[in-house]
Amino acid sequence: MKAKIYYQDFMLNAGIFKNEDVKLDVDNATYIVTLRFDVETKEEFADSTFREMNIGHILEDTHIKLNFNKAGHTSMSVGDYIKFEDGTIWITAPSGWNFTKVKK
Repeated sequence: MKAKIYYQDFMLNAGIFKNEDVKLDVDNATYIVTLRFDVETKEEFADSTFREMNIGHILEDTHIKLNFNKAGHTSMSVGDYIKFEDGTIWITAPSGWNFTKVKK
């Protein structure tokens, strides 16, 4: 399974609490990288992505560091998201994930 990872402006969702909606601004998000994992479900993919983007070897990749610089932060935070090939978006929430589908 593969998907594209996007980071949003950190301040867009700063201070969001568990019971609040996470804001999604696809027009201003920064593309970071396309990842591929050998997993069965989107939940497994999302959890693998979160681990990789926060403590994985990807943080050492020079090309991806340029995208981190554009985004203004390196670790995957509330509001950053995964866009799957079917158009489904999984957004990092304060606890777990929020889901939506964006028309292509």
